[in-house]
Amino acid sequence: MDLFLSLFESLGFISYLQLFLGFLGIFVIIRKFLAPRVNRKELSQFLLGLGNLLEKKSYTEALQNCQMRKKDSFYRISSILLERNHLGRSELEHLAFSSVEREEPLFEKGLFFLFSIVIICPLLGLFGSILAMLELFLPLSKSGDYLPPQILSQSLFSGLMTSAIGLAIAIPFYIAYLFFLSRAKRFIQILRDSSLELVHIICDSHSS
Repeated sequence: MDLFLSLFESLGFISYLQLFLGFLGIFVIIRKFLAPRVNRKELSQFLLGLGNLLEKKSYTEALQNCQMRKKDSFYRISSILLERNHLGRSELEHLAFSSVEREEPLFEKGLFFLFSIVIICPLLGLFGSILAMLELFLPLSKSGDYLPPQILSQSLFSGLMTSAIGLAIAIPFYIAYLFFLSRAKRFIQILRDSSLELVHIICDSHSS
């Protein structure tokens, strides 16, 4: 406990700024974990049900099923496609891809902020270390006196602490950034595949 208090007391403004950014980043990570996910199996089952409705030419009922779940990305895209089911295959495909592109920012939300923390915190740590070194050695260069080892070690410790905090924040946040970026790309690809499959279902229902 005493060690923790001494470490906390040795922190400067830059370290507090790093910790503040770290807490904001944790809040973003929690929100990303709680955000809705895209489940390929669930979408496949939903498309199977839509296919059965469209085979019976029940476009209105299929559209209502999508509009009931319009909070999720795929069901918004499905509603757009079903509302324009009279279009040709190429036009529907273009509409599907453009609709998926409009949904992409929802999955990538917060990633830029996480990556900014990964970049900024180590730079703040390096900046804090340089300031501590300047604060320590600049007076010595003018006076030519010697510092006791205890004061020298304390100054070096407080300077290196900012770099350590910056790296301690940046490393796990970069791992989280890569994880959420990969997950966002995977979700977007599932949306593309499922939307294209719905286009084929709609077009096949017209030809049957």
